[in-house]
Parts: sequence; structure tokens; C-alpha cells
Amino acid sequence: MSNADTIHALMKEIEARLPKFLEDPKDFQIADGNVALYILDGDGNLYGRMMGTDRAKQRLSGRTAWHKVTQVWLTHKPTGVYEKQVYNNQVNWWEFGVPKNEFIGWEGGLPAELADGSRIAIAVSGMMGENDRDLIIQSAAVIPGIKLILE
Repeated sequence: MSNADTIHALMKEIEARLPKFLEDPKDFQIADGNVALYILDGDGNLYGRMMGTDRAKQRLSGRTAWHKVTQVWLTHKPTGVYEKQVYNNQVNWWEFGVPKNEFIGWEGGLPAELADGSRIAIAVSGMMGENDRDLIIQSAAVIPGIKLILE
């Protein structure tokens, strides 16, 4: 399976699992079920999908997903983890090109490695951050050739 095929399989799996997550009223209410998924590969190719019915709310979810995925793409660290490392003086923010005022602070952005060793960044936004993350984790677990980086 090519890297693009693996990425497309992951996107389909995330989309298929999303309705189960949105059954939780807390998750649904965050963006009224309008969720964005972005994946950036090592060459800067962007794969994405907006899900829901309200384009304005999809745009807002997309903006957050964009910040998550580009932060992960630059740092190769999960959102949430990267910010903690900066504030604990374990990494220098300026070495990665993500200024502190652009920190996300929410989970839902994860780095991964594909079977050939190439890196991708994955982000979902539109639900509680931990559920954005869990949707990625559950979906990636059934797609061969994806190793998520969780720490």
C-alpha cells in the first residue's frame, strides 16, 4: 500500500468512526457536529476532510485543526505534550518555529510514522480534545503501516 493509500484509508476510518463519537452530547455541542480532519505528510502535502453541515462551523474547526496539524508537523510531538515540554523548559519553542501565542493547548494532533519510515502529522478538531485524539488513535489502530507517536 502506498503512503497516499494508507493516508486515505485512515481518513475513511476516521470518518466512519466519527458518528459514534458525536453521540456524546458534549462532543456534538462543541461545533454542532462539524469536524475537521487534516493530515500533512513530510513533503508538505495536505490531505483533509470537513465533516458536518455548517460551513462556517467547519471553518472554525478547520482553523483549529490547521494549527494542530502544522504544530505537529513542525515539532513531531503531540499537541499538549509539546506545550508541556516548552513550559517545563525541556525544549525551546523557537527551535521549532511555533510561537507561544500559537500554542494549541488541546489534544487532537498526533505525529505518526508510516511503514517506510516517513512522517505524517494528523489532527482532528471539533470535539473535546481528548476525543479528537482518541478518534485518531482508534482509527489508526486498524490501519496497517501507521505507528502513532503518543509522547
